[in-house]
Amino acid sequence: FYFVWPLLLMLLFKFRQRFKPYLVVILLTFTSLIFSQLIISHDSSAAFYWAPSRFWELSAGGLLAFLPVHRPRSPKFLWAVQSIALGGLLACFLIINSGHSFPGLVALFPVVFSAILIRYGGIEKTIVSGLLQSSPMVFIGKISYSLYLWHWPLLVFARIYYGDLNPQVIISVLLLSGLLSFMSWKLIETPFRKHADSKGYAISFSFASVLILMLTAFGYMGHKTWGYPERLDDHLGATAKALKNSPHFSCGPLMEGVIGSEKPRIALWGDSHAADLCPAMLELSKSTSLSTINYIETSCLPLVFPGNLAYKNRCGSPHNLETIINNKNINTVVLAGEWPSLQTKGHKDILTAIDYTLTQLLEYKKKVVFVGDVPVYQSNIPVCSLRAKMLRPYGLEVPCKQDWLNPAEQFQKQSYLKTMISKINDRSRSQIVFIDRMSVFCQGSKCESHRNNIPLYRDSNHLTIPGSLLALPMINRSILDRTVL
Repeated sequence: FYFVWPLLLMLLFKFRQRFKPYLVVILLTFTSLIFSQLIISHDSSAAFYWAPSRFWELSAGGLLAFLPVHRPRSPKFLWAVQSIALGGLLACFLIINSGHSFPGLVALFPVVFSAILIRYGGIEKTIVSGLLQSSPMVFIGKISYSLYLWHWPLLVFARIYYGDLNPQVIISVLLLSGLLSFMSWKLIETPFRKHADSKGYAISFSFASVLILMLTAFGYMGHKTWGYPERLDDHLGATAKALKNSPHFSCGPLMEGVIGSEKPRIALWGDSHAADLCPAMLELSKSTSLSTINYIETSCLPLVFPGNLAYKNRCGSPHNLETIINNKNINTVVLAGEWPSLQTKGHKDILTAIDYTLTQLLEYKKKVVFVGDVPVYQSNIPVCSLRAKMLRPYGLEVPCKQDWLNPAEQFQKQSYLKTMISKINDRSRSQIVFIDRMSVFCQGSKCESHRNNIPLYRDSNHLTIPGSLLALPMINRSILDRTVL
């Protein structure tokens, strides 16, 4: 953004006789916002890190520069606007959490409140403007960009070394970020601004530019080679290879493709845990004439909430259900997702949605294969284990949590699914098949995250391709028994 924005403004003002610069910026801002909302249901990580999906948040601030100065006549109105904006920002800080799809439309609230506060925060002397103009707040503002740059790598390295961060580590990282930010501002930013026209500045700027290009090239090559695998021995290299090949690559573009070359007879519907089944569906298409069409959206269970619970419907679930039941070519529906445990808040509503969704599919003569979830870990065991092995030769010990789970606890989490499906089968005289993937991962006295030194997971709850294919025999048998070729 910081490279594109100045160039964009230069072009817009050069051709301002043809185009109104502020209208173009408004159009780009709304386009980026819409793109952010569309992409977030398919790939939340890409939505968070891609510049096109975050452009609108920064350009919203740029739009303020196009607005004329406006001084409200009423001090009470100004105070109310400032208070609402500041209160709104604090509410966003308290309310928005990892359970929300971010950025997307959720980010619109803090962006709008910030824009209002920037526009009206320093016009007249009020309690709010006095707070914002206080010495501590001004100091934080001065080091804010350095703080933004420093805190992220420090948190990343702390997470690599410590695993899950406790409050003491987080506070230590924030204090260190503040210290380094102050030093950067004092020793780098301020001298550069004061001596911008000196010869030394030009030399330093040229050196920094070359260094940035070198680091960019190094990072790009690392990305293309998946982290310079030649630095790893054969065992670690095999582990890293298993982690890098995501099952989602088998699902098609944006996880909405068709697996196979024939007209789809199978619908795979669910969230990212359903995407973990794509390698199995790909193997099925290779050995038979069956093709699968995917209805996969991250963080979206394949459920439709009926009646007064309809407000809980997320993403495209109602549309997906309607499309599937009206597609006469589809005769088998595979449902998979990160099914909540019995202790989950709103569990009864989930049960209602499962009952309604399965009943709808059965009424339209669809054969249903209900796939249970895999054991879910509290932390990213496979990556932590790999990092520990890589860093141990350098004298660094990376603590990893227990890499196995208690089978009894894991089976208990989804026991209600078996019971419910059994009741629906009895009531409707149908034959919904339940695939219990827990039994594949939990054998004997523990649930495994690795098998034969190969990781079965690529994070705490998503599978590698070897992990995905463990359930292949069960999935193929269930689908072949129920699908018309």
